[in-house]
Amino acid sequence: MVMITMDAHSRDTIQDLVRQQVTDKGQFQWSRQLRQSYDAENERFIICNFDAKFKYAYEYLGNGGRLVITPLTDRIYCTCCQAYQLKLGCAPAGPAGTGKTETTKDLAFALAVCIYVFNCSPEMDYISMGNIFKGLSASGSWGCFDEFNRLRLEVLSVCTVQYKSVLDALRGMDGDIPTRVVINGDEVNCKRYVVFFGDGLNKQQLFVKKYFVFFGKKKNCRGKK
Repeated sequence: MVMITMDAHSRDTIQDLVRQQVTDKGQFQWSRQLRQSYDAENERFIICNFDAKFKYAYEYLGNGGRLVITPLTDRIYCTCCQAYQLKLGCAPAGPAGTGKTETTKDLAFALAVCIYVFNCSPEMDYISMGNIFKGLSASGSWGCFDEFNRLRLEVLSVCTVQYKSVLDALRGMDGDIPTRVVINGDEVNCKRYVVFFGDGLNKQQLFVKKYFVFFGKKKNCRGKK
């Protein structure tokens, strides 16, 4: 079934390329696809999407099913891959049951990357969130935080600081050499990974409003230069 699903998507992609008369590999219609190729010089498989490049991770994820790839799925893949390239997270948004988490997992399957899904709840504190970030950083895995908006405001405040520490460590990496990051007083290796948030801050208007007020005051205090 997986082979039929992927072959059907490949057939539709080729038909679209022929219909739009795409003749150059640098054109948008072709570069936005997840393209697998073999790097003979470094003897490794790579997957490209626009200018984002991924090493095939060879993570055994079992003989699971794959989602039917639609034009919306392609757009989500492009957004997530560019977020990875820029060392940022990604927040798929939409009503419940529309496939945000499954789409994230399917992209991880396509890249053979280990992914962990966490169902957030109000009982989670900053210590448990810090332990999750430390585990993801040390293993280089992806994290999908479902129902992220259910976290308490005080936990969310500390969580943003922890997450920023990881992003800063990722931006300071030299190639694939792991860097060190300190979370909750513990120093761990930080490998290349991405965190996906299943739900955004749609119910945390008070928290967001405080940040807007804070930065608004900082802006007003700045003098003219």
